[in-house]
Amino acid sequence: MSSSHEPLGNVILESWAQGTPVVSTRSEGPQWFMRDGENGLMVDIGDAEGFARAIEQIVADNSPKNAPGRARTRDACRAVFQRSDH
Repeated sequence: MSSSHEPLGNVILESWAQGTPVVSTRSEGPQWFMRDGENGLMVDIGDAEGFARAIEQIVADNSPKNAPGRARTRDACRAVFQRSDH
């Protein structure tokens, strides 16, 4: 979530519920419940390069802990492309 002003961040909670890895800026709400490197990755507000590196880190991480998130992402992409074929 690349927001400079976010009081809570429901999308983070929804992502966690689905087992999806999260990258967020250090905005208001996420700073209170995210632990950088533990339950997601955090970058400074306005650091687009850092945000991109964090995403690349998650994509490149082939560890078992990220397998559910990668599988859900793959399945979601397949579903979108299958729908667009109709």
